[in-house]
Amino acid sequence: MLNRIHGRVESGTGSQPLGEILKQHIVALDGIRGLAILAVVGYHAGLPLRYSGVVGVTLFFVLSGYLITRILDRELKEYGQIGLGKFYMRRFLRLGPAIIAAVALTSLFMVGTRDPQLGGNYWLQVVSTLTYTSDFFMASAADLQVLGHTWSLSIEEQFYLVWPVALMGVTALARSRKQAVLIVSGAAGIALVWRLVAPLVFSDWERTYYGPDTVFYALLAGCVLALLPDGVLNVPSWAGYAAVLSLAVLSAVPSISFNGIDRTITLYIGALAGLISVVAIAAAPKLDLLAIKPLVFFGTISYGWYIWHQIFFKVQPFGHRTDTLLEAIPLAGASAILAWASFRYFERPIQDKYRRLFQAGTTSLVSKSRKSGPRHQRV
Repeated sequence: MLNRIHGRVESGTGSQPLGEILKQHIVALDGIRGLAILAVVGYHAGLPLRYSGVVGVTLFFVLSGYLITRILDRELKEYGQIGLGKFYMRRFLRLGPAIIAAVALTSLFMVGTRDPQLGGNYWLQVVSTLTYTSDFFMASAADLQVLGHTWSLSIEEQFYLVWPVALMGVTALARSRKQAVLIVSGAAGIALVWRLVAPLVFSDWERTYYGPDTVFYALLAGCVLALLPDGVLNVPSWAGYAAVLSLAVLSAVPSISFNGIDRTITLYIGALAGLISVVAIAAAPKLDLLAIKPLVFFGTISYGWYIWHQIFFKVQPFGHRTDTLLEAIPLAGASAILAWASFRYFERPIQDKYRRLFQAGTTSLVSKSRKSGPRHQRV
């Protein structure tokens, strides 16, 4: 019997080696990434979409939680444990080269052009970006002009650091798959409530918006979706398209500039966007429109484009020339080209080289596992 599982046709008997699992790819999810990055770049470029930035970033968070949990969960099922060393190495090789190269090239360029922003806290921005702590500085209202947008990358990296261990703990505690889902759902629910309550606790908006504790709800929502047994959340295509349309509508909600209420609305729209994103991602394999080539292309380069677009908008001699959309569009396009070149000629070769080494190690591990007999999981 053949089953279509997450956009792929695979045998319904037996389990797949982890190497094959890691190869599985859903083109429509690249389309989701494409929508997210277009929303973020459009916001920073000056499109009249007040909340597209928070909607796009939230969509990224939910998708990241979903994808990383799918990988970790399959590894747990296959081997009964998560190889933390290999996991962290994969994350570094996926995310590290692009951010290190971007920071190095930007610093050299700014020194060469004598960018006046070097006289500020730029080197603090460099350190916080490379140590994935820029979210803490942003949450304390630090003005990280050039690299401040890496706050979301910092939150994701912090989540990647703790989530594999947490997931193994959940697996050990839960007596069934249902219990595991309930535990993670409870954590996601608490995180969501905290997101809604935090504006009443903290007087400064930055603490609530950029703090990792008020953002984890979105990542955990994606984790819950990944842990649900296949077929439990069978979202029809019309509901998926409705979710995508709802995200677009949220992005275009008019701004209300009255006594700081606009910033509070941003926080609540982010929370709502997280819930809607779950529906969109769950239905993604059925949404053919998300698999169109332009969206998939932008999704493929989304990580690098996210890093580079704000740098182009901020550094001299280009920066501060984005007063109008017509001025911003060429810079956005140039940053997309650079992101593509980085992905094609720098990031992907590094990843491909490591993937071959990883698959060789996985083959050896599978061979040993088969000799020692199958592993049994409670969850």
